[in-house]
Amino acid sequence: MRLLLDLGAERIALGLISGTSMDGIDAAVVRLSGDPPTIETLSSVCQPYSESTRLALFDLIDNGSLALYAKLDRELGELFSDAGTEAIRSAGLQAVDVVGSHGQTVWHEPNGPFANTVQIGSPAVIARRLQAPVVADFRTADIAAGGQGAPLVPYLDWLVLKDRAPAIALNIGGIANLTIVQPGGPEKMIAFDAGPGNCLIDLLVARATGEKYDRDGGLAALGQVDEGALAAYLNLAYFGKPPPKSTGRELFNKEFLGESAVADPLAHIATITELTARSIAQAIERWAPNDVKELYISGGGLHNKELVRRIENHGFRLHPYSELGIDSDAKEAILFAVLADARLRDAPVSFPGTTGVSEPTRLGAIYW
Repeated sequence: MRLLLDLGAERIALGLISGTSMDGIDAAVVRLSGDPPTIETLSSVCQPYSESTRLALFDLIDNGSLALYAKLDRELGELFSDAGTEAIRSAGLQAVDVVGSHGQTVWHEPNGPFANTVQIGSPAVIARRLQAPVVADFRTADIAAGGQGAPLVPYLDWLVLKDRAPAIALNIGGIANLTIVQPGGPEKMIAFDAGPGNCLIDLLVARATGEKYDRDGGLAALGQVDEGALAAYLNLAYFGKPPPKSTGRELFNKEFLGESAVADPLAHIATITELTARSIAQAIERWAPNDVKELYISGGGLHNKELVRRIENHGFRLHPYSELGIDSDAKEAILFAVLADARLRDAPVSFPGTTGVSEPTRLGAIYW
């Protein structure tokens, strides 16, 4: 391994993640140089989970067992290694200097006296398979430092948006999160989870059609929003809670949706799609200190045309994150490559305004 603390040297990093949508593993290889680093993407791949793995993950979250946890931790370690190997080959390389692996979140409870978060996908297996140091356990490190464990993407948002500040980045995965980049250093950022992204829409679509997601938002476009149900959903205390804050499937799940909150399936999908759009809009209006109307969007929600239209109906203009030189679909994998590099450079990546840590904090444990 080259000495990554030589900031003049180029570093090749691999990032790995499976997000809250739990549909597969994203992997990206990047070339980094300097401090703060410039970023060049060399390759990105996505490996979908098999249906059996996906169902097992949902079973672990809904019902839980230590035996299933242990099995899936090892299984995902192998699957993450497979995805990483494919990304390295796609970049025309045989090895990388460092790997950043987020793993797969299966539980996230960042509040209370015993705040916790759990990601699986054994980093020890990945380090052994890829023969490279693996930085992992980012969220657990943040919570140990008094933070919410999320969102972690603001450091990347700051790197690419700092020259455009003030600016807002919106990432819509299973959960929607916002980064408000202010003039000045990364300590000036405000970031938080706004609420549901795709997770509730996906649950309703699966319930109604058996499909995994609402392609292009076509089903939501056919439905009529139930304003009464929407108002009831928006009464959730989380939406009014000031940042820093984070959330996940522990809150936005089948129980939150209710079995009969909206009788017509299409109306329910439309209502939840509007809930996602309106909660994002209200979060910006409440907590963004500048009158910024341009949003740079990434994540799977970028492809939901109806969701994008509804957000824009609230007075915003959305631009794909790719306009900033970062692949919108590979953004989170790129993030964890960048975070791994930062750990080996001993650079802080989490800040009081992003996750609630008490001071700028370095994240991640190194497996090697």
